[in-house]
Amino acid sequence: MRDILHSDFGLVFWIHSLLILGALASPFYLDYRVILILLGFYILQFVLFKQCVLSIFQFGKVDGFYHHYAARLGLKWKRRTVSVVSNLVLPGYVLVMMLIWQVVLQKEVWLAWG
Repeated sequence: MRDILHSDFGLVFWIHSLLILGALASPFYLDYRVILILLGFYILQFVLFKQCVLSIFQFGKVDGFYHHYAARLGLKWKRRTVSVVSNLVLPGYVLVMMLIWQVVLQKEVWLAWG
């Protein structure tokens, strides 16, 4: 069972991938208040565990999701660079897109707060 969960393309990989895609698309379907709450939980996991909880579950404290799969593709990115992109740039993208889509353009989202 452990191999099915933790292999390179096992269940945890697919859950992780779907969560990442869902997070990146969230400005278009989730209310900004929900996104801010989820972003708070995202930050909290790094404060408490110093790493993504799913990455710890999948790889232990050895590697992160983005760095692991970039290396599998033959990309030799520095961990620090990958960390900055995954922990600052991508959440920043979500926040900027959320502000543009929901506040500036005043577009409706599929899952509104109330």
